[in-house]
Amino acid sequence: MASADPVVSANHVHRLLTAFGHGHTESAEAHARGLERLALPSPAQAGLQESLVLLAAARAATMASLDVIEQHGHGGVAHLCHRIVREPLCTFMRLQRWGVCAWTGRAVNHMLVVALFSAEVTVNDKFARFVLGLWAV
Repeated sequence: MASADPVVSANHVHRLLTAFGHGHTESAEAHARGLERLALPSPAQAGLQESLVLLAAARAATMASLDVIEQHGHGGVAHLCHRIVREPLCTFMRLQRWGVCAWTGRAVNHMLVVALFSAEVTVNDKFARFVLGLWAV
């Protein structure tokens, strides 16, 4: 499986070399050890590879769904979802105070505040699991 995808193989080799303390400067011997380990992946490595494939599929399906949401006239919701997905660092706070949900435009008393890199967005707390899952993907 890993040999069919050269990008995954290169990433695994890089991780192995880094784990051996070689960093970006790799010796031929360390490279050979890394390739040997890739030829016979451990159950943990095989599980990790399977998880990465499933995560990539989930991310692609999520992005396709967001595109469909945008095409159906819900650009504001899709835009916020895209920002959450693309933001590498988000801070989430659950608060009980009055505010306006960015998705529905309604006043809410229980909210999730999503602190993106450049702004804070308030979302109704009933969407908290969705927002947290969206960011995790």
